Amino acid sequence: MPIIVQVIIGAEFPKNRLLKEIEDEELPNVSFLRDREDLSEIMSDSHIAITDFSNITIFELAYLGVSSIIIANYKSDKRSMEVL
Repeated sequence: MPIIVQVIIGAEFPKNRLLKEIEDEELPNVSFLRDREDLSEIMSDSHIAITDFSNITIFELAYLGVSSIIIANYKSDKRSMEVL
């Protein structure tokens, strides 16, 4: 059974040129999804998620029972991560 990777990119992603270069590579079983509104459906079909620290996303993943690796990007995330 192949591993399928879906990379979800939000509208605020600032590095479109870099992303275009990555998308042009031949990456088997990797797809890039932009500005999707069906995130709950995508998440619920996932076995694991890697996400930045976004309260809405991490609580939604927890509600859906999806194992997650959460990355805190900012100093302001530290306090919230300690609570979790």
